[in-house]
Amino acid sequence: MNSNPVRAVIGLLAIGAFVYFTFFAGNYGAKVTVGKIEVYYKDGATRAEADRVGATLARLWADGGERRSVQIVKNGETPVFRMVIKPEFHNDLKMLAHIGFVAARLSRDAFQGAAIEVEACDQYLKTVRSVPVPPNFRHGLLRGKYEVFYPQGVEKADAEQLLSFLEKAFANTPSPLFTVTLHRRGDAHVVTLPLKPESLDKPELRAELIGYCKLLSTEYFSDQPVEFAASDETYQELRVFKP
Repeated sequence: MNSNPVRAVIGLLAIGAFVYFTFFAGNYGAKVTVGKIEVYYKDGATRAEADRVGATLARLWADGGERRSVQIVKNGETPVFRMVIKPEFHNDLKMLAHIGFVAARLSRDAFQGAAIEVEACDQYLKTVRSVPVPPNFRHGLLRGKYEVFYPQGVEKADAEQLLSFLEKAFANTPSPLFTVTLHRRGDAHVVTLPLKPESLDKPELRAELIGYCKLLSTEYFSDQPVEFAASDETYQELRVFKP
C-alpha cells in the first residue's frame, strides 16, 4: 500500500509528567544512576536488575529533561516496580495505566519476561495503590522501534509475524516507538492500535485497516481471520474493523 492514513492518526501519550522527579531523603536502598534515571534497590533486588531497569527507563524516557527516580524491591521472588505519583494523579486510572505499560516493558527488557508487580507511591515512597499490568501486555517483543505485546495463550510465533508486518507497513512512521497488542477473539487474531478518535469515521482509514486485515490473514496468518481494533491511548477498544 502506497498511502498510509493510519500513520497520520496514531494516538500517542507521553508519560512522565505525573511523577516526582526525585525522592525526598529516606532509606530507599542502594542507588544506580543511568543518565538522568535513578534506580533505588533493596529487599532482594540486585544491582544487575537495577542496572537493567535504569537502562530501559533511560531509553523509554529519553526525552525527559529532568532527573527521575524509581525503586525496585522483591516480594518473595517477584520484582516490584515502585514509582512516585503526584497526588492529583493518584486516582487517574488512565494515567496510571501507563505505569502498567512501563512495567510490561521492564518485564520484557529487565527481568527476562518475569511477571512483575507495580505500586504507585506518594513522595515519601508509601504505596498509594497497586497498578495491574494489563493482561494483553503480559509478554512482549521488540524489534527496532516496533513492539508487539500479547497475553497468555497467544503464540510467540504469531507475534513475530505481526512484527514483520509492522516493519513493512509502517516503515516510514515518525513514531519513536510503534506499539500494538495481539490477542485472540474466537478464531480471529485481533490487532489493537491506538488511533485518534476523531479519525475513525474516515472512509480512507477504514479501507486501509480492512486492507491490512486481508493482507495479514493471507500473507502472515495462514488465511485465519484478522481484525483491527482502534483504541484509545490506554488500549481500550473504540471500534473494530474487519472484512
